[in-house]
Amino acid sequence: MRLSEFEQQVIKQSIYVLDEHAKIVLFGSRANDKARGGDIDLLIISDSIEHHHLGQIRWQLWEKLGEQKIDLVLSKRQLLNTFAQLVFEQGITL
Repeated sequence: MRLSEFEQQVIKQSIYVLDEHAKIVLFGSRANDKARGGDIDLLIISDSIEHHHLGQIRWQLWEKLGEQKIDLVLSKRQLLNTFAQLVFEQGITL
C-alpha cells in the first residue's frame, strides 16, 4: 500500500466523522506497492453517508493532504454491486 500512516489517518478521520462504522477500502494503483503515481481510489461502504457528502469528504482530504486526484465510490452495505464487491474482496481495508 502506498499511503503513509498520516494519509491513512486523515482519510479515516474525514470519513468516520460522518459514520464511525463505515468501511474504507483502498483500491487501484495506490493499493499496489509496485505501481507508480496514481490517484487515491477509495470505496466507502456506509449506510449513513450519502452521495452529497462526498464533496465534503473530498474537500477535507484536499485541505489536509493537498489537492490531488481522489476518487470516492460509495456503496450501501446491503447493496454492493459487482464492482464494489470485487473492490471489497481485492482492495486493502483501512
